[in-house]
Amino acid sequence: MTYFFLQFCLKRKWVVNNFCKVGLSQKLVFILFVCFSFNSFSQCSADAGADTTKCIEAQTILGGVTAGTGNGILTYAWSPSVGLSCADCPNPICSATVNTTYTLTITDGDGCVASDEITVVIAANPDASFSFSSLNSCSNFPVQFSPGAPAGIQSYQWNFGDPTSGGLNGSSLQNPSHLFESFGSSSSTYAVALIAANSNGCKDTVTQNITVLQTPGAELIDPLNNFQNCTGSNFNMTIYNATVGAANFYTIIWGDGTANYSSSSFPSGGLSHLYNTADIFDLSFIVNGTNGCADTANYVVANITNPSIGVANPGGTIGCGPTTICFPLSSYSNNHISTIYVVNFGDGSAPVTYNHPPPVEICHTYSATSCGLPGNAFTLSIKASNFCDSSFSSVNPIK
Repeated sequence: MTYFFLQFCLKRKWVVNNFCKVGLSQKLVFILFVCFSFNSFSQCSADAGADTTKCIEAQTILGGVTAGTGNGILTYAWSPSVGLSCADCPNPICSATVNTTYTLTITDGDGCVASDEITVVIAANPDASFSFSSLNSCSNFPVQFSPGAPAGIQSYQWNFGDPTSGGLNGSSLQNPSHLFESFGSSSSTYAVALIAANSNGCKDTVTQNITVLQTPGAELIDPLNNFQNCTGSNFNMTIYNATVGAANFYTIIWGDGTANYSSSSFPSGGLSHLYNTADIFDLSFIVNGTNGCADTANYVVANITNPSIGVANPGGTIGCGPTTICFPLSSYSNNHISTIYVVNFGDGSAPVTYNHPPPVEICHTYSATSCGLPGNAFTLSIKASNFCDSSFSSVNPIK
């Protein structure tokens, strides 16, 4: 033991020149005092933190909770200093872009020196490059997108750079498509961005410009009747061209079997067409733009009357429940086939909808009590609706 402490202390030059002038017992006391004093008051440690992995663009903090321990004021030295916010602080911010092993060396107030290492591993970023289906396509054709290197990618965040599309401006699909609606006679450019993330949470962002040719924005207006005639007579409709972009050809398919309108121009004073049949027609307006893109607008032309409907009280609508009551319907035979009928039985049950023609009578079982309602009664109502308008009929009281 004496030999061990003597060698330990001699190696650190803590024995003074007069050491040999004292007796053996004094030497042993002196050695033990010096060595135990060193061990008690000059111990120190360094903590560079646990090895870590980070993304290339991310930052991480080095050093443990205390970074180091020792007596008095501690000094810190990190090596190498590349990628660190400071080389002489306990917890530097690390922005390294390559795998790096850092060494932390601390020195305390008694001259004790200790070191520790930490290795920062840089995780690979995904590849967010992508391709798209076509260049300079017309804006009424969706553009298909595909990532160039999907291996390892766990999530996709697309931004199509098209805020006018509202909630459709983004996607989390791997291979989304997007319709860039733009009207005019030239082209529009959109900055499409993809943010790809992998299992390490590392991300890559790629932005590309997508150019689409504008469509003319085909549009017709009927300022007087809004494509509806509900009088039961012939419909002489006058329409006007409200197309946004320049065009070199116009086609109108009237939908009633008559000859189409086809011309390189559209009359500035409007265009009239006579519908002499009571029906609903599908009108199509096709416009060929000067930039080569075509556009189609579709309209429903209604030349019918508002619907009629009647429902009769069959009698016997007051009694004890449950009871089934059947209500005869009438006055619907001349309604257009597009008419729909919605029946509300008034007792809180779900409404029932019928297409034209409805049944000759509708039956319903009343199980709930009508007590406490206005007049202590239920009211059955039926609504007939088509492109022109709506009509109502009802039965009351049902007690």
